[in-house]
Amino acid sequence: MADQKLSELAELAATPAVDDELYIRDVSEAAATESKRITVANLLAKSADINHNEPERVLDVVYQNTSGKIRFVTVNVDTKAEDDIGKTQSMMKVLIGSSTPPSTLVATIGIDSLSTGDGGTLSMKVAGSFIVPPNWYYEVEKYIEGISLSLIDWHEWDFH
Repeated sequence: MADQKLSELAELAATPAVDDELYIRDVSEAAATESKRITVANLLAKSADINHNEPERVLDVVYQNTSGKIRFVTVNVDTKAEDDIGKTQSMMKVLIGSSTPPSTLVATIGIDSLSTGDGGTLSMKVAGSFIVPPNWYYEVEKYIEGISLSLIDWHEWDFH
């Protein structure tokens, strides 16, 4: 069977039954090879093992993943930078590590350089996502050479 776009599959118009099977294949495998198979019922049961949290978090503080599970984190920030000095930065830096303070930089997100020459202000809402292994530490730092960077919201999901 040749690969098809999901939007072309008529089967997706109906709600899947709990005994229906989903097939997951690594794109590097031949099309005829099935690498994984899971029923809808098992998929729903697995999703019950995912815990979503909206913890009270702030920027520039080190946290530890004590859940014993892999943690997926998404942080949304509002960045503002002003072009009055020729170059400005308003970014968040994501650090993780097995010890504190975490020192492995996994992402830098935001306004890196603004040099329009007109003295204007640029504002962007950006999101960053990252994974934290069990018992590891993580921090989202502000890096500002501009006006501001403020936290909008912070979400965490713990996976079994």
